[in-house]
Amino acid sequence: MKSEKLKSEIKEIYEELALLRVMLESVVRDVQFIKETVINLDSPDYYEHPWYKYKREELALSGNYVGKSQ
Repeated sequence: MKSEKLKSEIKEIYEELALLRVMLESVVRDVQFIKETVINLDSPDYYEHPWYKYKREELALSGNYVGKSQ
């Protein structure tokens, strides 16, 4: 009787481990997908506040701005 109970408990443990293994493999696949997606994303455009854009353009028009032209 005791032996059967132990076998039953061991079987339950193996089933739980198998379920955890499947879940872990799923998480690994999801993380890999997210990693590949993030790497392949284009870098977001640089945000420039309208005031700074205006001031940069004003300086460029006056000839006092030395920077990359847009």
